[in-house]
Amino acid sequence: METMIPNTCVALNVIDIWIFILNHEEWLKTKHKPKKVYCNVIHLKKEDFDEDADLEALYKIFEDNTNNTLKKCKIKNLKKVDLVFFPISHHSHYYVYVFDLNKKVVHLLDNIKNKKLGYYCKSPKRMVDFFSRYVIGNLGCAVNAKWAGKVTKVSEKWVGNA
Repeated sequence: METMIPNTCVALNVIDIWIFILNHEEWLKTKHKPKKVYCNVIHLKKEDFDEDADLEALYKIFEDNTNNTLKKCKIKNLKKVDLVFFPISHHSHYYVYVFDLNKKVVHLLDNIKNKKLGYYCKSPKRMVDFFSRYVIGNLGCAVNAKWAGKVTKVSEKWVGNA
């Protein structure tokens, strides 16, 4: 997987270790009441975005990943969580979805400036659909309708022009 430094690769396991560290630091910093949750890397294959992809199987992977993360973080539900981070590995490229539960918006973080939302295929819609479904099941409440299509690609100074 390519890093923020072009032509430099990092194994997915290394990212998952950093996720473990970030969750542990959040746990300590907030005195055992984390406001941020970092999920393990979800590896998406090209066929996961095909029209005939098995959405139930994909959702099951998403749900298991999220449940395992919450269990490791000792979080029973998302009611007191502000931000949930989902790193994605897709076509040997890494990007992150950040779900802001308070503002009901989704941010897409990517180190490559010139990528438009179309590059991500159906990933933004599927991530929003899956997370909305998860939140409804986890919190027992409907998701704000504004959330449904709102994915914003974040532009930052560190973003490169690769």
